[in-house]
Amino acid sequence: MNLAAWCQQMLAGKAIVPLIYHWLTLNGQRSMRGLHMNTLGWFDFKSAWFAPPDP
Repeated sequence: MNLAAWCQQMLAGKAIVPLIYHWLTLNGQRSMRGLHMNTLGWFDFKSAWFAPPDP
């Protein structure tokens, strides 16, 4: 069995339950760069920046 199939089987049987905060998404300007998630799964904005607009 490959890893993806095994993970699907574990999720379907509720043997493992992913933590909901890892499913967070951000809506906003697509020009934001340098945005990463920290070890707790929250977005870390300290190194985020906006790319300059195209001329």
